[in-house]
Amino acid sequence: MNFMNDFAQKHPKAAEWVRKGGLFLIFSWVVTALKAVMLMFLPDVFRSMVEGTLREFPKFAPVNIWFDYPVHLQDATGCLQDVQPEAELAGWQKSRQAAQPKDRQKERREALEKAFAACDMENTGCVPLVQLITYLGKSKNTIRDYVDEHPGFERCKDGVKRVKKAD
Repeated sequence: MNFMNDFAQKHPKAAEWVRKGGLFLIFSWVVTALKAVMLMFLPDVFRSMVEGTLREFPKFAPVNIWFDYPVHLQDATGCLQDVQPEAELAGWQKSRQAAQPKDRQKERREALEKAFAACDMENTGCVPLVQLITYLGKSKNTIRDYVDEHPGFERCKDGVKRVKKAD
């Protein structure tokens, strides 16, 4: 250890570089060891299906594979045949189908009602806009849009108030 102390005193910049390089190596070894342990104890997480898409050639049948560190092995037992591949839609198409405008409007209305109920502890019927902004974590304009599209609320000078229903 005396050698390293002498080296650090004579060459401080080089010693710092050696120390950082050593820390990098240790970190890399720890990450590699963690990956190996995960692959041993969680093999189901690393199964997959390979589908071929080559423009110049006909499409071939999908191949089910297991990732058994450090190689991929073809599923010889056939136990992966029951696994359904993800839908054929692209990611942007899936997200577009996931939330329809009516669903989003309903979610916004429910969020406003929940926030108003939580902020109106004294049952005054009026909640400052700042409290709704804090509760929902949305911008001032977003909260105003929520209020404008909800038939049970309206904006007022101090914030948002509940509209009395006509009987």
